[in-house]
Amino acid sequence: MLLKQRLDDSEKLRFNAQTAVHKATMASSRFPAAYQLMDMLSQSLLEDDIILSLDGLSNTVATLFGYSDAKEMMDDESFSNKGLNEIKYLYHDSSFLAKRLDNIVKSEESDNEDLSGEMLFDHLQDILEGYPFELLSDESLAERISESVNENSYDILDSEELSCPRAESDTVFEDLYLEVERFDLDTAFEVTMSGYASGHHRKETDMPGQDLSVRVVATCKPTIGKFGLSDYQLEIIGSPRDYGDDAYSSSKDVHGSVSS
Repeated sequence: MLLKQRLDDSEKLRFNAQTAVHKATMASSRFPAAYQLMDMLSQSLLEDDIILSLDGLSNTVATLFGYSDAKEMMDDESFSNKGLNEIKYLYHDSSFLAKRLDNIVKSEESDNEDLSGEMLFDHLQDILEGYPFELLSDESLAERISESVNENSYDILDSEELSCPRAESDTVFEDLYLEVERFDLDTAFEVTMSGYASGHHRKETDMPGQDLSVRVVATCKPTIGKFGLSDYQLEIIGSPRDYGDDAYSSSKDVHGSVSS
C-alpha cells in the first residue's frame, strides 16, 4: 500500500511538472526559444525522475548562456530561435557554470539525492545535441578557431590586408602556419595567433623568398547572453620578416578586418 502511494505521488509530481511547463510554453509566445529549451530540459530530467521548478528550469537555461538570471534572459530581445541559429559556439566557463548550477540545486531543496549540478550539466549537454552550435571550453574553442583559421590560410595570404607586405617582400608565398599565442573572454572571445609565411622568390623559383611575419586576431562577438558567440572575424597584421629582430615593425604593419 505504501509503495502504491509513493508511485501515485511520483506520477502526480511528474504530471504537475509537465503540465506547468506545457502551460508556460503555450501561454508565452513572446519567449518560444527560452521555453522550448526549458521544456526540453524538463523532459530530459523527467527521464531520470528529476523534477525541477519553473524557476530552476529558467535559471538553468539562463546560466548556460551567461545571463545573470532568468529575468535578464527574458528581457533580451535577441534570445529567439533566430538568435539561437546565429550562434556558432557556446562558450563553457566550467567554474562559473558549476557554481551557478550547484546554487540552483540548493535552491530547489529537492529530496532527490540524484539531483546535482553535475547532473544538470549532463542534461544540458543532451538537449543541445539538436542545435547547430557547439558547447566548448575556452581552450577547446581557441583550438577549434585555430584549426579553422589554418585551414583557410590561403585566404589570409591572398587578403587585401597583406597585399602591401607581399609586394614589398617580392615573394610568392606558399605556406602559412599560425600558432595560438593567447585567448580570453572579455566583451568578446578573442584568439591571437602568429606565425610566418614562406615561399620562393618571385623571379627565382629555386630561391627562397623573404618570410612574412603574420599576426591574426580572431574575435567571436556575443549574439545571445555572454556565452552565445558568433562566428569569428579576423584582424590581419603582417610585415616582411626582419631576421635581426622578430618584433613587428609598426611602420610596415597593415591592419584590417574580414569575416570568416
